[in-house]
Amino acid sequence: MWKAFGLGSAVLVGDALLALAVDTLARAPDTALRHLSDTLVELVLGQADDLAFESRPWTGPQAVTLEEYERMAARKTGSLTGCAAALGAVLAGVPQPLVARMAAMGRRLGLAYQAVDDLLGLWGDPRATGKPVHNDLRRDKKTLPVPAALTSGGDAAAELAALLAGPEPAAPHVIAALTERTR
Repeated sequence: MWKAFGLGSAVLVGDALLALAVDTLARAPDTALRHLSDTLVELVLGQADDLAFESRPWTGPQAVTLEEYERMAARKTGSLTGCAAALGAVLAGVPQPLVARMAAMGRRLGLAYQAVDDLLGLWGDPRATGKPVHNDLRRDKKTLPVPAALTSGGDAAAELAALLAGPEPAAPHVIAALTERTR
């Protein structure tokens, strides 16, 4: 949006969408507001985890585990898509068991989206993604490919672990190449 119409217009559209969402929730059943409120808390916790992971090492006892990554992604992205799916069901007036199923489906969709986004951040084409390749690595973001590669076993995983544990920062393109070799 901002690329096509400018930052000011994009912010204005975002503000308008927020106003419409609040208006819709004001007229909706109480459960809709509860879904959104819970989601906002989860989203903030997930984003806080994501930021905290940047200061943790890639290897060793303080390294981010796959379980921690999944919890962060579930909070940061899964909660958002889960809420969107649940709110659609709530506003349509469907029974609670179906609302819960829609929320669960949305959370899984969010996890899948986050995994694809992480893969594109490492190997995607910047012309297609709009983001510089390896930018997450430069920022020490602990996205899915590297922790998964480190736990995959084999020579490439051991070489990657040694490189990341070394005294000098590793070049992002080298990390990406070693990560790809573990597949």
